[in-house]
Amino acid sequence: MKKIKLLLAVLILLGAAPAGLFSQQMSPVPVDAAVRYGKLDNGLTYYIRHNEQPKQRAEFFIAQNVGAILENDDQNGLAHFLEHMAFNGTKNFPDKRIIEYFETVGVKFGTNINAYTSLDETVYNLSDVPTSREGIIDSALLVLHDWSGFITLADKEIDAERGVIREEWRTGAGPERRMWKASNYLKYPGSQYAKRDVIGDTAVINNFSYKTLRDYYHKWYRPDLQAVVVVGDIDVNDIENRIKKMFSSIPKAKNPAKRESYSVPDNAEPIIGYITDPESKGYSTRIVIKYPFVSTPEKQTKQLIYDEVMQNLVSEMIKNRCDRLPADSMVKAAIPATGAISYAMRTFTITALPIGNRMVDAAKVVVTEIERVAKHGFSKEELTIAIPAVKKQIESNYRRAKDQKNEDYVNRIVEHFTRNEPLISPEERYKLQTECLKSITTEQVNEFTPKMIRADNRLLIFACPQKDSINLPTKEECLKFMKEIKDSDLPKYEPIKNKTLQFEKNLTPIAAKSEVISKDTTYTWQLANGAKVIFKKSGEQGDNIKLYAIKKGGYSATDEKDLKLTRFMERFTSQFIIGGLKKQDMTKWCAANNVSLKPSIDYRFDEFSGTFTKKSAENLFKLLNLYMSEYSIDEKDIAYSKTQTLKELAMPTGSHEIYKDTCQKLEYSYYPFSGKITPSEVELASITNISKLYDAHFCTPSQFTYILSGPAEPSEIKALCEKYIATLSDKSAPTSQFKDREPVVRKGEVSLFYKGKNLKSSKASFYRSYSGKVEYTTENYVKARFLVYILRERYMKSIREEKGGTYHVGVGIGTIQYPQPLFRISVDFDTDPKLVQELAEIVQKEIEKVTTEGVSDKEVKEVMLYLKKGVEEKKSIKRDWATDLKNSIKGNVDLTIGEENYFDKITSKELKKFAQQLFSQKNRMTFIFAPEN
Repeated sequence: MKKIKLLLAVLILLGAAPAGLFSQQMSPVPVDAAVRYGKLDNGLTYYIRHNEQPKQRAEFFIAQNVGAILENDDQNGLAHFLEHMAFNGTKNFPDKRIIEYFETVGVKFGTNINAYTSLDETVYNLSDVPTSREGIIDSALLVLHDWSGFITLADKEIDAERGVIREEWRTGAGPERRMWKASNYLKYPGSQYAKRDVIGDTAVINNFSYKTLRDYYHKWYRPDLQAVVVVGDIDVNDIENRIKKMFSSIPKAKNPAKRESYSVPDNAEPIIGYITDPESKGYSTRIVIKYPFVSTPEKQTKQLIYDEVMQNLVSEMIKNRCDRLPADSMVKAAIPATGAISYAMRTFTITALPIGNRMVDAAKVVVTEIERVAKHGFSKEELTIAIPAVKKQIESNYRRAKDQKNEDYVNRIVEHFTRNEPLISPEERYKLQTECLKSITTEQVNEFTPKMIRADNRLLIFACPQKDSINLPTKEECLKFMKEIKDSDLPKYEPIKNKTLQFEKNLTPIAAKSEVISKDTTYTWQLANGAKVIFKKSGEQGDNIKLYAIKKGGYSATDEKDLKLTRFMERFTSQFIIGGLKKQDMTKWCAANNVSLKPSIDYRFDEFSGTFTKKSAENLFKLLNLYMSEYSIDEKDIAYSKTQTLKELAMPTGSHEIYKDTCQKLEYSYYPFSGKITPSEVELASITNISKLYDAHFCTPSQFTYILSGPAEPSEIKALCEKYIATLSDKSAPTSQFKDREPVVRKGEVSLFYKGKNLKSSKASFYRSYSGKVEYTTENYVKARFLVYILRERYMKSIREEKGGTYHVGVGIGTIQYPQPLFRISVDFDTDPKLVQELAEIVQKEIEKVTTEGVSDKEVKEVMLYLKKGVEEKKSIKRDWATDLKNSIKGNVDLTIGEENYFDKITSKELKKFAQQLFSQKNRMTFIFAPEN
């Protein structure tokens, strides 16, 4: 009844609008009937949904309408601190029992047992939980029960976690976070949102009393602000009964504190802001416009759908304008985006990347385009161009949503609980969006636009390295040019029609020399010019047809002196003019025609990769034909690329760049691209030289093998190949000289302790790898995976939990097939510079332990259970036939194929032997980066 009254109130308030329009927009959107939704007497909300993607798995979440925004100054960071404490002891799972128990059933901490805290919400979860045993389901629900109000918060655990969170703060305390925080003070002036950043204040983290944390927990973490969410392969009625039985006994909060909602203040005059940092390298100018979300009652109606579609159309039309900025605008790129800065306020932003440090010029460009929209709106022609692009986005979103996994449903449910987003099925959303899109007029768009591109609530933000801050304009100068642009007589935008690919060849198909059809209906054609085509009809990629064209060569067929110039050429191919289309026009033409095609070079092969549909097949083959025969290069484009490259080379090199370059030189005994391209090498980038290199690598159609798969008829593909590939001739003779250019990892002991200068961050970054020659087999890969998981758990315990030395220890596996098989296990983390040597010793001790003492059967079993969980899901994922064939022809062995056959066979004895084999080769690299101070 309350909802009906609220809806009527909104309808009355909006009564001045056209009745027909709003009667459609304000009608309620249907709720997803597959979601069981209810509320207990104590106020706790629950959502349950059956889904079998994947089978015999479920997600168990507790969402809390509580976040860092509710903290007082002496609690700054406690919402996030509580998130950590949820895994350090509860009423029914003391100490680390949550983690210990669930890892015995293949549910891993960090991957499946996790949480997140934001300004407005906190969510804890157990994910990918097996539902094959009743006891596991009960245990998962019991954990949610304990998280709702029975986290232990023991003194010793609180003190132990202070160090972990201190290191998490340190890990994130780089220039990006500092600049992000500075931008918050600009976007949320005087608001609670400017004061809170989730991670909190280390002075509070280090010193808050136990009582302060407990009081905060019991004040806010209570049933009326919580929702239990269970989605997966479960019986909905059964889970509902279990929730009622288990959660109804949680007492209702007495005299509960009001859950405040905080706003972001409006600003009549533009806010001018400057964000600089000594460690920043980038330059940008942003115009940000704040505007409100639709109201809470409107969110449950078609008004929300209408609003979403309108936003997408306005964004698309502004994007089209940004893509067409004139070449002399001093802007490399202007990128529009929509976002949110709170539950109540959205943003529209255009970020301009200036040429060099021309930030004022970039600012004038984006302000001009915003004012042009505000003054004249959009034309019918622009809307006609934008509608198909937005329709394509909607269809793409729907295709992804049709096969939703458990976590996808959970995310929508959490948004319903915390943000009042509609609980609408993907099918219904798609239906409403497409209906809305069909009926929208230019007049409606221009009526909506001022709500989004507002005259007030604007910010102009400059971001650059601190050393360049002296070149930034003053606030007064910015306000002056903004007013001048607003008051100027800006002309209407004249849309530039999208260009089409020009293909003027009159080709006569040449019949294939031979055709072979294998038992699995794979077709192989030998074309008249010698090219080989392999095609298989399949539906693996939906409507898409995949194309690969590969040829032996790559950097291994390139002279040493031409290596860096060849890399320059490969990157420059995006600037080629193909069929009369330059980069921007080509991007739009490809998007409009559902075509993609890209040339690339690796160490041993030259390659084209692309996608298309049955409808766009001929366009793809025309494009491929032109890429292999008739491209052109604009002298201005190559001059610009050379100038930009030389400017980048002339820029002072910071400590991080020097460190990375030094690591690369130490890591490889041979690396074909060691060191940056030199100015003299850049000067060699002429049209003649680039064309010569490109012709040798890509204008040799007869030397390529073409692999295609998708929902097309063999006769159609064959006809296209006979017309657009067989009629091509090579511009360059086959290369007979090949020299292996694969990087060679250095052997032995390698170490670097680099001290960075002029850094604000008090963080040391540690990286160590152990490598060795090991037979390149799936069995060895599985052994390495087991070892990596076990080491990760050990380091998380010894370095994170016991020492409080870091937030996260990364342990990874790397495999190199060429020039010689190599396995590599790496360990990395960020820490206090004072602790780095002590923690490095712990890293080494654990390596020595697995080689001398081995690993336990319990550790092996836990990894086995975790890996086996993914087997069924892996089976449901169709392998990409074209990619598999391409890798096979290139000689690339996929070690993941058949890995599940070894999960049950790995023993602790075998792992010890494997560890000894790998680590006894004594190939160890240690790279440490720390501030000089």
